[in-house]
Amino acid sequence: MKTKITPQERMRLSVLLKLDEAVLQDLDKLGLLDSTKSRSYLIQAEYKQITGQSKQLKQYIVMQLARKYKMSISAIEVIIYSKTVNKHCSCKVCQAKITKYKSTKNGGICDDCKPI
Repeated sequence: MKTKITPQERMRLSVLLKLDEAVLQDLDKLGLLDSTKSRSYLIQAEYKQITGQSKQLKQYIVMQLARKYKMSISAIEVIIYSKTVNKHCSCKVCQAKITKYKSTKNGGICDDCKPI
């Protein structure tokens, strides 16, 4: 999902953020516009708009958005429902990144710091 933002997406983003499109284009050229977060914001806004206007089932709306943005249904659901996938935690001793599973299993300590 590291693709550049299309001009249509940039135009919709400028309307949503109430910014000039030229400003967003300049930010995009400088690499300061995060395409992933921008696209996520667009997907959330479009989902809220569609659910407010129509009485379609939410699963159909998710499928439409997945087709439109060329993403998987699960990726759209992660964006819309703010699901977290394999959240990382840090070790209490050495501050190394560990998975939530390891944190829960070892009491917040990584395998290297865990006493034998």
